[in-house]
Amino acid sequence: MECNRDEAIRAKGIAEKKLADKDFTGAKKFTLKAQTLYPELDGISHMLNTLDVYICYEKKVNGESDWYGVLGVNPSDDDETIRKQYRKLVLILHPDKNKSVGADGAFKILSEAWGLLSDKAKRSVYNQKLNSRVFQQNVSPPCVRRSPARGANGFHPCTNRATSKPNVGPVEIPPAVVAKAQAQAQVRAQAKAQAQAKVQAKVQAKTQAKAQFQAKARNQAWDQAKAQAHARVQAPPPLARGNKTFWTTCDGCSMHHEYVKLYLNHTILCPTCHKPFLAKEVPDPTPGPGLSTNNNTGHSRKKVHGNVDPSFAASIVREATNLLKRGSEEIREQWASKKRKGENAG
Repeated sequence: MECNRDEAIRAKGIAEKKLADKDFTGAKKFTLKAQTLYPELDGISHMLNTLDVYICYEKKVNGESDWYGVLGVNPSDDDETIRKQYRKLVLILHPDKNKSVGADGAFKILSEAWGLLSDKAKRSVYNQKLNSRVFQQNVSPPCVRRSPARGANGFHPCTNRATSKPNVGPVEIPPAVVAKAQAQAQVRAQAKAQAQAKVQAKVQAKTQAKAQFQAKARNQAWDQAKAQAHARVQAPPPLARGNKTFWTTCDGCSMHHEYVKLYLNHTILCPTCHKPFLAKEVPDPTPGPGLSTNNNTGHSRKKVHGNVDPSFAASIVREATNLLKRGSEEIREQWASKKRKGENAG
C-alpha cells in the first residue's frame, strides 16, 4: 500500500508539472493515475476539479469557451440550477479551501463563467452564438462536466465527458430559449431606436430654437438700423411762403412742400411719408382739382411724380448693412455665451 502511495505522489508531481506547463490533458491523465493508485491522496480530488475547469475553458468552438462545461451544467438548465451548481463549485475551487496548483486561475475562470451565465442578456446572446455556429454545424459538442458529487470513498470525482468520448449527438437549445432571446434582442433594439429618436428630437428642437433666436435678433438689428438711418436724416421744418422759399415735390408720396432755399437741391426727409427725396424747385402750385391744403403749415400739396436720389439711397443701404453686420456679430456672441452656460449647467 505504501508502494502505491509513493507511486501516486510521483504521478501527482508529474501532473502538477504538466499543469504548470498548461498541458491540461496530460496533467489530468497523471492525476487520474494517482487517484487510482491511492484514492486517499491529499488534494487529488480538488486537483481533478481544477483541471476540469481549465480543460472546458480551453476547449474553444469558433472562438467561444464552453462556459456551461466550466460550471458543469447544460444549456437547457434553468437559472436556479446554474446558481446551485456555481455555489457548489465555489466551495470546492475557492483558493482558501483548494491549495492545489492552478486553483487561483480556475476560480477566476469559474467567476467569469458565472458572470456571463447569470446575466440573462449575455446568456441569450451566448446561446444564440452556440445555436447558430455550433449546433447547426457538424462539429463536436462542447465540454460538459459532471456535477461534483461526493462518491463512496468520500471524495468528489469529476469526469470530463469529452475525454470519455461518449456517443452523444449535437445538443440543441430549446426553441423557447431562442424565442426568448430574440424577443429580448427586439426589445433592446426598440429601446435603442427610441433613445436615438429622443436625442434627434432634442437636437432638432435646439436647432429650431437657435434659428428662431437668430431670426428675431436679425429683425431687431434691421429695425434698429432703419431707425438709426432715419434719425440721421432730419426733415427741416417747413416755412411759410416768402421770397426766400421754394416749392418742391416728394417723389414718394407726390405731395408739394415749401422750404427755405437753404435746402434747395439737397436730400431731405418728407414730413408726410418720411421718405428721403431730392428737394428740386417746382412751380408754385395753384388751387385746382385734386389740390389739398395743409391748414397747420399752410403748404399746398398735389400728386406729381419724381425719382429718389440714387447716391443718398445707396448711402442709406450701406449704413443699414453695416449696422446689420454689427448686430449679427453681437447675436453670435450672445448665442455662444448661452451655449457655454448650458453646457456648464449640464
